[in-house]
Amino acid sequence: MKPYENRLFLRLTVTLAIIFFSILFMIFWWQLLFDRALDYHVAAEKRTLENKILKGIYAQPELIHELTSTNCIIISNRCISDVCVKIPLTSTFYEISPEYLKIIENDKIRKLHMFFSETYFLVVILLVTIGYMFWIVSREKKYQEDKQEFLVMTTHELKHPVSVISLLLESLKMNSLPKDRIGEFIDKGLLEIKTLKKSLENILKLQELNRTHKKTVSAYNFQEYIKSIIQNWKLHSLNKDDRLVFSVSDDNNFFCHIDQSDLQIILNNLIENALLYSTNSVFLELGKDTKGNYIQVKDSGLGFTDEDKLSYQKMFFRSGRHDIQNIGGSGLGHYIIKKLAAKHSINIMLESDGENKGSTFKVYVK
Repeated sequence: MKPYENRLFLRLTVTLAIIFFSILFMIFWWQLLFDRALDYHVAAEKRTLENKILKGIYAQPELIHELTSTNCIIISNRCISDVCVKIPLTSTFYEISPEYLKIIENDKIRKLHMFFSETYFLVVILLVTIGYMFWIVSREKKYQEDKQEFLVMTTHELKHPVSVISLLLESLKMNSLPKDRIGEFIDKGLLEIKTLKKSLENILKLQELNRTHKKTVSAYNFQEYIKSIIQNWKLHSLNKDDRLVFSVSDDNNFFCHIDQSDLQIILNNLIENALLYSTNSVFLELGKDTKGNYIQVKDSGLGFTDEDKLSYQKMFFRSGRHDIQNIGGSGLGHYIIKKLAAKHSINIMLESDGENKGSTFKVYVK
C-alpha cells in the first residue's frame, strides 16, 4: 500500500475517533444538564405549591381545601419539610405531604431513567455506526492492499511469459539454433502464450463477474459435454502424457442447465490445478450420490493443509508452502470458481487428507 494511502487511512481513523469522543462528551454533558434541570423542576414544583398555600391562606380559602383534599398538603404542628407555611396567629402549619413529595421525586427519577435509557440507546447506535465506519475504512484499506498486490502479481505473471517469448523469438531470429531444437523452442513459446492467455482470461472473467447475471440455458447432455472438455485437454502441454482418466459410475447420464462457458471455466481450473500440482494421473468421474449428480476431479498431488482449506478460495491466495512457490499462478482460479459457483448455485466440496496426500473436488450440478 502506498504511503499516502496509509496516511489517508490514519487520518480517517483519527477523524472518526475524534467524532466519536466528541459526541460521547456531548451526550454526557447533556445528561449532566438534564439532571440539573430536573432538580430545578422539583424545586419549582415546591415553590409553586408554597405560593398556592400562601394564596389560599390570604385570598382563596377554597384553594387550601383543594390542596388538602388532593393530598398535596397536610396540616401539622411543626415543620418537618422544606415546603412549610405557618398559619398566622396560630401554631398550625401547612406543609407538603410525604405522598406528594414522593410523587414529585418519582417523576424526577422516571424522567431521569427515560433519559438514561435513550442516552444508552443512542450510545449503542453511535458505537455500531462508528464500528461500521471503521469496518468500511478497514475494508477499503484491505481492498487497496489487495489491488496493489493484484497489480504486482499480475504484472509478474504477465511479464514472465512475455520475457520468455521475447527470448525465444530473439533466438529464432538469430538462426543460431540447431534445426532439431527449433520445434522445442516453438513448443515452449506456445506454452508461454497459453499461460499468458490463461492469466488474461482470469482477469477478464473476474471483471465480468461483477457485471453479469445468471441467464437461462437450454438443457444439454452432461456426459457428452464432459467428453468434449476432455477432448480439448488432449493436446494441452500439461496433459502431454494423457494423464486424464474419465469414468462414469452407474451409467450416470443426465441433462444439465448450467451455462456451459461458466461451467467450463470451473472444470478447466480444477483440471489444470490437478495436472499442475500432481505428476500422476488425474481422475474425472461422473457420478451420483445422496446430494445429487456430480463431476469429480481427483489427484494424488500436493493436497491441502487445514490452513490452506480455510483460505484457498480467497482472492490472490497463494499457499506459503515452499513446494508451491515455484509453481506459477495468480491466485485467482479458486476465487473465480467460488464466484461462479455462487452465481449458478453450484455446490463444490473439497476433500484432502493433508499435505502431499492429494485432493478431490466434487462439483454438484443440476
